[in-house]
Amino acid sequence: MNRQHRDGAGHRAARPRIRPARPTPWRTLGGLSFGLALLISGAAGVQAEPTRPALPRSRVETYDADSLTCRPATIESAYRSQMAPWADQPEEVQQRLRILQAEMTRSTLRRCLGKGLLKPEDVAELERRLGLPPQAPAQAGSASGTRP
Repeated sequence: MNRQHRDGAGHRAARPRIRPARPTPWRTLGGLSFGLALLISGAAGVQAEPTRPALPRSRVETYDADSLTCRPATIESAYRSQMAPWADQPEEVQQRLRILQAEMTRSTLRRCLGKGLLKPEDVAELERRLGLPPQAPAQAGSASGTRP
């Protein structure tokens, strides 16, 4: 048994109690300054990291018409099938897509005509069969194979 004696012999030494320091304006300001310094150094560390290299630019590929692509049956088949996925869209969307598709088809026809893979009569017949909307006056001059 551990008995305490009146003279203090035999008892354990008392530990000193550690009291938290009372916050004073200087201590609070110092703590805030330290926290701010850590925050800034962390942000600076993020900025100091090496940046990723820029992604390479994608190659621009210009469509080059060939004899298979310039067949009237191929052009007509592609024109008719390309609108099928958009059948569930509102009429305004379909109309804009028809205009875009007509522009792309006319561009293909111009390239085929320019390379001598289609005759002007074939182009006129395809435009009639496909029901391509009339060209705008600014585009009418480019039908001869020259680009604006």
